[in-house]
Amino acid sequence: MKDDLNRNGIQSLFARSRTRGQNGESPEDYYNNLPSLKKAVLADMAMGIQRSADAEEGIREQRMANAPSVFPSSMFNESLGVPRVVDAGDGERNVFVTPYELIPGINEQPRFIVGEINQDNIARRGEYPSSERYVPTADNYKDDSLSKLKPGQAILINRGTEDYYRDSYSTPAHLIVAKGEDGILYQREIDSNTYNLFKEAMRSGYPAGAEQLLIDEIASRSQMPRVRQDEVWSVYPTAGLRQLTYYENETVNPGAEEAMNNGVFLPQTLGYVTTERPQSITAISEMIPRKDNILRALLETLSIDKNSNVPNAPENYGQSVLQHEYAHIVDNNGPLGESAYSGSEDYYKTTVADAKANAKYVDNFIPDSTVLKDFGKITPGKPYGTEYGATSIQEDFAEKQLLWIASKKFGRVGTDNNGYAVTFEKLFPNAAKYFETIQRGLR
Repeated sequence: MKDDLNRNGIQSLFARSRTRGQNGESPEDYYNNLPSLKKAVLADMAMGIQRSADAEEGIREQRMANAPSVFPSSMFNESLGVPRVVDAGDGERNVFVTPYELIPGINEQPRFIVGEINQDNIARRGEYPSSERYVPTADNYKDDSLSKLKPGQAILINRGTEDYYRDSYSTPAHLIVAKGEDGILYQREIDSNTYNLFKEAMRSGYPAGAEQLLIDEIASRSQMPRVRQDEVWSVYPTAGLRQLTYYENETVNPGAEEAMNNGVFLPQTLGYVTTERPQSITAISEMIPRKDNILRALLETLSIDKNSNVPNAPENYGQSVLQHEYAHIVDNNGPLGESAYSGSEDYYKTTVADAKANAKYVDNFIPDSTVLKDFGKITPGKPYGTEYGATSIQEDFAEKQLLWIASKKFGRVGTDNNGYAVTFEKLFPNAAKYFETIQRGLR
C-alpha cells in the first residue's frame, strides 16, 4: 500500500484538541484557503521539487498539526445547497435545500487520506471464498491495510486493470474507505472527479475538502444517515457485521437505467450479502437511509404540523433494505453456522404454524404502505411471509425479520378491513416468539 503518512504520527497528532489551526485561523478560514495551499504543493511536485523522505514526512506532520480539529461540515453543506420552489400544500414556498442531513452540534474532525491501493493487490493478499457469488470488494474488511484504519483516516481504492478475480458483479472503478468508531469498515463508490480531489489531498498532505461529506454521510455520527444505519445494527449488536458498502445503481444493475429509458423494466437489486457466513452488506447508494431533501427542508424551515401534514420520510425504505440484508448476517453467523436459524427445524415449524394462525387474514388485511414501502407483499395463509420470501427459507427469514422490526417501530404492519391495527405478532405469533429468543441470545 502506498502510505503517505506515518500512522503513529497520525495518532499522536489527532490526540490534540485543536479548534483552530496553530496560526490562529478559524476552521472556516483554514478550509477556504485550503485549495490554494494544495495547489501550491502540487505545483512544486509538478516542477520536480523534491526533499528527503524525512523532510517530507516532517512537513506533512506539520501540516496535520496546523489543521484545525473541526471540519466545517455546515459551511460546505451550505455551499453545496440550492434554492428550490416547492408546494407544502398551502401554496408555493421558497426553501433552501442542502444535500447532507447534518446533526447540529456534532463536529467531525478532518479526514486525511493515508494511502491509495489497488483492488487487484487486495485480492492477491486474500483468499477466494468457494461461493461463486463473489464480489471482490465484499471482503475488504479482512485486508490488513484497511482493518488498521484509525479515526480521521481514509484510503482510496482503484479497481485495477487485471482480470485477477471472478467477478459476477461489477466492481466500481473508485472507492473511498473509512472505519467508524464502531469498528465497521464503510466503503462508498465515488466518481473519477471526486477520486482526484481525494488523491490531491493525499499527495499534498492536507485534509480533504467538501468531498469529505460523502464518506462522513455513512461513516460519521455527525450525519443522520449513519445514525439510522446504527438503528438497524442495534437490534442484534453482536451479529458480526464488519463492512457496509454503497455502490451506484448502474454498477449493481448495469444497463437498467438505459433499459428503463427504452420502456423496458429490469428487476433491480437493491442490496445483497455475499460469500459464506457473510459479514458485509452491499447496497445501492439510493438506499442510504436519508430523509428526502425537499421534505427535510420543509421540516426544518416551515412552521407546519410535522405529525400529520407531512408525508412519512422515505428513509424507512433504505432502512428496510439494510434490515433485510442484516437479517442474512444474523442468520449466517449463528452458533450453528450458515443459515443457522432459517435452516433449523424450529424455524420451519413456525412457518407451518403461522400459516394456519394468519389464514383468517387472507381477505381481511390491508398492508400499511407507509410502513412497508411496498417492500414485499404480505401473504397470509402461506408458510412464507411475503411473495419474495417464497423464493427460499433464508429469504423468508429475512423478510419476516424486516416485518417484525417494522411492526415494533410503527406499531403495526397494516390493518384489518375494519381499520384495526394488525401487528407482526398477530400475523406471525410463532415467528415473533422465535425472533425474541434469538434477540435475547445475541445481546
